[in-house]
Amino acid sequence: MNKRSYHINLEWDRPAKGQGLFMRSLVLWSGLFFFAITAASQSPALQKGKQSFSFSSSLLQLPAPITVWMYSPSNRPDTLPIVIMLHGAERNASGYIDQWAPVADLYQLVVIAPTFDKENFKGSDRYNLGNVWNESANRLPDLTTDYPFGIKNVRQINTRLQDFFKKPLLLALGEADTDTTSANFQKGPPYSAQGANRFERGKHFFKTAQAAATSQKSPLNWTIVSLPGVAHSNAETAKQAGAFFRAVHYPIPTNK
Repeated sequence: MNKRSYHINLEWDRPAKGQGLFMRSLVLWSGLFFFAITAASQSPALQKGKQSFSFSSSLLQLPAPITVWMYSPSNRPDTLPIVIMLHGAERNASGYIDQWAPVADLYQLVVIAPTFDKENFKGSDRYNLGNVWNESANRLPDLTTDYPFGIKNVRQINTRLQDFFKKPLLLALGEADTDTTSANFQKGPPYSAQGANRFERGKHFFKTAQAAATSQKSPLNWTIVSLPGVAHSNAETAKQAGAFFRAVHYPIPTNK
């Protein structure tokens, strides 16, 4: 493992008023893609294996720089597809990268995992829910409510939704992901309205997307798959998600 750390700072124009966190999130992920592609080809420091770099941007108004872990199965990460992996409630991005490493080796993928630590992104509201959720408001985002509890006032929302639905997306659900006793499992209204467990809630999410796409008269280029025997496990999900991602979106040419 390369223990050295590298720093990148992105300073881009601020989004128009009303776009808020939606656009800032897009800038964050675009920035990570930009870094991984360009820096990997320009700096000999980014080589095969696991390493980390520090990411910050005043545009995103981050409370602190984010440590981003990266794994590449090749000395030329700029030639491979990129997977951005988000850790769970334990915030163990480094450990998640370790679990993805054999998958990355097998399917020749570069994996990037930003760390949203518990100190600067406290609780599920500030991380899992994107810092746009108010527990006391007891709402879910929808087209009839203004941002941040809905997306009614987001500029060109219909076009944005249609573009979103057209993007290829794999929703992989573990059929055994039904445990409701963990401390991180959210209970009560409005969570229960989405399903009794994570597996049911995943199916509900897909059905909601189907309904929204139909109302927008937009094709839904998403795929939902159920993973038999898989519970709430990053390692087990990674194996099948990595295979699907490589085979469908970036097939490796076969030499005859």
